[in-house]
Amino acid sequence: MGSGFSDEEYSEAGATLCPAAGARDAGLVLKVKQPQESEYKFLRGQLPFTYFHLSGVTETLTEALLGSRTTAIAYETVISRTLRKAGLPD
Repeated sequence: MGSGFSDEEYSEAGATLCPAAGARDAGLVLKVKQPQESEYKFLRGQLPFTYFHLSGVTETLTEALLGSRTTAIAYETVISRTLRKAGLPD
């Protein structure tokens, strides 16, 4: 599953692409899917902007987010003022 944008498009927009381990020092982490269990150790108070469907996962993700003091923003809940529906901010 992809995000709909190529790696080149992200790079051209100024993003730094890296594996999960490289994102541990980033303030904002963009992902297509919520953190996987192998990535929990990298949560350190960042601001991940991703799909978070916490009702469909085990409690360990919620506990990892709380324990790391991470502010998680679920992009499926962000409402566009222009479109009046869920979507990326304008």
